[in-house]
Formats: sequence, C-alpha cells, structure tokens
Amino acid sequence: MKSLISFLFAVVFVSAAVFGLTSCTEGPGTVCEPDDPDKGNEKDDPTSIKIPDFKDYGRGTVDFAKMTYSRPDFNSAILQLDSLTDIINKNELSYQMQLNKIKSIEHIYINVSSMASLSNIYAEKNKSDLYWSSEYAYISTNYPRFSQSLEKLFIACANSTYAQEFERDFFGKGFVQKYKDGGIYSDKVVALLSEEAKYEAEYSAISKSTVNITYSGITDTYDNIISYYRDKYGSNSFEFAAILTYCEELYKIAAYEKSAQILVDLVKVRRLISDEFGYESYTNFAYDAIYHDYTKEEMTAFISNTRRYVVPVYVRLMSLVFNQFENTMLPSDLDTPTLINTVYDTLKEYDGDMSEVFSYMLQHNLYDIGSSSDDRSDLSFTTYIDSYNAPYLFITTEGNINDYLTLMHEFGHFQDFYVNYGEQTSIDLSEVSSQGLEFLMLTKLKDNISEKDYRYLKYSQLKNSLEILVYQSFYAAFEHNIYELSYEAITLDNLNRQVSKAAKDIGFSPDFYSDLRYVMIPHIYLYPCYVQSYSTSATVALELYFMEKENQGSGFEAYKKLIDRDDSTLSFEAQLESASLTSPFEKDFLKEIADMIHYDILGAHYYTTSNNQNAA
Repeated sequence: MKSLISFLFAVVFVSAAVFGLTSCTEGPGTVCEPDDPDKGNEKDDPTSIKIPDFKDYGRGTVDFAKMTYSRPDFNSAILQLDSLTDIINKNELSYQMQLNKIKSIEHIYINVSSMASLSNIYAEKNKSDLYWSSEYAYISTNYPRFSQSLEKLFIACANSTYAQEFERDFFGKGFVQKYKDGGIYSDKVVALLSEEAKYEAEYSAISKSTVNITYSGITDTYDNIISYYRDKYGSNSFEFAAILTYCEELYKIAAYEKSAQILVDLVKVRRLISDEFGYESYTNFAYDAIYHDYTKEEMTAFISNTRRYVVPVYVRLMSLVFNQFENTMLPSDLDTPTLINTVYDTLKEYDGDMSEVFSYMLQHNLYDIGSSSDDRSDLSFTTYIDSYNAPYLFITTEGNINDYLTLMHEFGHFQDFYVNYGEQTSIDLSEVSSQGLEFLMLTKLKDNISEKDYRYLKYSQLKNSLEILVYQSFYAAFEHNIYELSYEAITLDNLNRQVSKAAKDIGFSPDFYSDLRYVMIPHIYLYPCYVQSYSTSATVALELYFMEKENQGSGFEAYKKLIDRDDSTLSFEAQLESASLTSPFEKDFLKEIADMIHYDILGAHYYTTSNNQNAA
C-alpha cells in the first residue's frame, strides 16, 4: 500500500485528477457482474466484452459500482491529526502505544485520497453534473490545510526520541531526514495552495453547462440557450441547426477567454508560491520540489537537442510520408468490445502476467471506455482508489484504431499502479510505463489486426512519438518562459508573447502558435511543468520498441523490470540504468532515436555514423 509519506507528497503538489498519479459507455456496473452464473455465455458473442472467469486477487477490491463515496470531514480529520501530534510531542506513552495510534489514523488519509479519486472520476464522466464538480472543488481546496496537519504530525515523529523506530516500523527509509528540520506548510503556503486549487477546479469545471454565452440578447449557459431553441424550433429544423452552429463558436470563444484568464491567475499564484519558498522562479521550484529527478538545465539542453536532431527528421518525414499518409482513409468503426477483446487476447497470447492484470480490471469493472459527448470529458487518465487497492482507467475513444494505443497507454499506468499499489517513484518513469507499453504492444498487434490497419497504426504511432518529442518540448519551453516572468509581468499579452518565443526555441516560426488557444491543454493548468515527462519518457519507450524488434522479448523484459522495481527510492535515471536502458539526457541519444525512426520508416539513415550531416 502507498506509504503515508508518499501520500503527503501527492496531496501537496499533485491534483486529485492524477491522485496516486489518466467500461462501457453507460458507466460502471453495466457489464455483467463478475459472479454472474450466465457470464460464460457471452464469450462466444463477438459483440460482447469477454469477461474472464472470476478469481480472488487478494486485494480487497470490489466491483466499481459497489464503491461508495462520502464527503470527507476535513475538520474532524484535522482535529484527529492535531490531537495525535500533541501525543507524540508530549511523549508520555510507550513507543508501541504511540506507534499503534499512528497506525490507527491510516484510514483517514486513505479515505481522503479515495474520495478525491472517486469525485474526480464521476466529475469527468459527466462535466455537467454540478454535484460532482463541487465535490471535486471541495476536496481539492481543502487538501492544503489537511496536508499541513499531516506534516505537523510527521515533524513531531521525525523529532521524537523514537524517530528511528517510527521510520523503521512505519514511515520508511528517508523519513527522518526529510522532516527532522521542519516542513513547508506555513499558513501563507496553505492559503496560496488553496487558491491554486480553486483556480484548478474552476478550469476543470469549464463545460457547456457552466460557461455563459450571449445570443440574440439572451445571456445564459450554452446548454440552457440551446435547450430553449431546441424546444422552440425542434431539433431537426433548419433554424435550430443554424443557431447550434453559431452558438458552438460562441462557446469556443467564451471557453478560450475564461481559460486564458484562469491561466494568468494560476501563473500569478504559482509565482507567489515559489517566492514563499525562496526560489527565483516557479520553474526552479517545480524541478526541485515537485516532479523531476533532473534539472531545468538538463531539460533545456534536451529541448535544444530536440530542435537540432528531432525537428529535421520530423519535417522530412512529414514531407515524404506522413502528409500523404494522413490523406489516406483512417480505419474506423472500432467498437468498444472489439477494442477490449483484441487487447486482452493479444496480452494473453504474449504475456500471462499482463493479461492477468487486464482480467482483474475487467472482472471488477475498473474502467470506463466511452465515446465523446458534450457532457463527457475528452480526457483519458488513470487514477488509484486506495480504499479498495484498485486502479481505475478512463478513456474517451475516437472510434478508430488509434484507440488501441490509447488503451495501451492508460493500461500501462493501470498496470504500474496495480503492481506497486499506487506508489510512484517519478512522473517520468510513470510515463515510460504508459508509452512503453504502447510501443511494445505495437509489435504484437500485428498478428491480431489486418496488415493495412497495422501499417496505419505503426505510422500513426511513430508520427505521434515524433510529435510528442517536438510539441511537448515546445510546451515545456513555454512553461519555462512564463514561470520566469516577474509577478508584475504576468499578463495575457506577455503569456502570448512567450508562446512565440517558445515556438522559436523549438525551431518553429514565431507565429506558428500565435495565441493561447493553441496551448489549451489540461496539463498546463493542472500539472505545471509535467509535460516534459512525455518527451523524456518517449525516448525510453522508443528504445524499448527497437529493442523488442531487434530481439523478441528483450523489450518486454526491460519494461517489466521498470514496472516491478526492486528499489522505489532510486531516481528516474538510476531506474533506467538498472534495466540497462539509456538516459534521455545522454549525449547524442536523441540523434540516435530520431535516426532509428527515420530508418524504420524509410529504410535509410538520416544521420551518418561519423558526423551530423544529412545522409538520406
């Protein structure tokens, strides 16, 4: 189970949307129950999801439909934590009695984390459901003061005469060193983190049921205006179709404007947070305190090498292959049962361990895979529900073969959460879990889909990998720029200017991204300085792919070593080294990866082995 110390790290800086860290279209419980005696009859029906025979996995997981939500009582929880802190500080009880009391409050933080995950899942299932969006906002804005009380308890334990025993018997390695000299939660920090969470919740709640537009002199939410004119003219009328099209554009403009202002507010409050911690910029704070085991300078060099080595290969392949490839017919009409059954059959054929985890997911309905709708979030994510020791996978599908890769991406997270009980070592390694499985399964799906579909999927995935390297590095450069601004300089105009600067940094023309609407991606709002993890992990995922192609089984072996890690305290690069994989920051590695992609598609090298000249 996730340790209490790792829980505190999560609640400080990670939104509830990826807590611990991203099914059927009708939601949990609509697939047959795992213990349904007639379930076996569905196995011969190609239109149904094949549910494997139920088995007890020993995790205490129940069907998702049976998981219950109750709003956490933060005042009561904080009172219990503060009372226990007083007991530890007074040190009047025996060690065993104090340890027992510490263990007795474990259910408090497990409940808080679980309710955070459940509220987020339901909020993303239906963004027009104001109950769930308000629950999500309530929990996320109360996290900071809860974390403050939890930290006070940690500091008391780390300074107790029994500190070493507490570390040995409960908290784990590194606990005393981390908290002996105090914590980070001043009242001002708590207030700033709560303000940040408020803006994040506002962004997450943006939908057609919450954003106002003005049409024909009426100002109301998009949903209400559309409902009025649908009733007035009829849903199949020409008049309603014209109003619907016009109001869609009004909504997009209003949503962009609201999002842009929220981003300005977020950058400002994050600047104040980094100032409070004594950092020169929020960028420095994020690299040092939140996500990464590497430095801003290393990532800046990575971005520079992306421009130098990856962008030229991307531009060439777009011209010679991808532009033509994109004009071909996209294989479509992939329904959810076919998607799930094909992936399960492929896993079962090639890896029994992975197929067993997939079986667990199906048997407990720990997924929601559905098509896009006005109310449903377009996000795909995986989270962890601590109370039930259960990961949960959420995907909004496109209805075509690209959904195979999306499912494998999120199942990579799901499997990592399953094996490690929700505990993460680094965001970058977590993204290797997802992108790595995408590429490894690409080598196996070849036998289970048509040759035409496989060729399309391969080109789509390699193109996507190049775009991850290029565009996520662009987003990282953009965040570097905006978080270096002084508080007074944080305005919408200046953020727009930083978009152009970031485009130039990555090798695009300065007007390639002309305004903020092109960077309206959730991570910039909810997970600051996260996007670079997609770029760094993409290089490792590609290395796994080429390993597997060269020597069948070797890529899977290295991947599983990363998932089932022996020492969770190792850094990202140390974990890669333990699996005999290359650091994304190693000299010329990006050049080698870009060249291997070029060769895999065209059968010719882009770079010579002796110099940097174009060899194709």
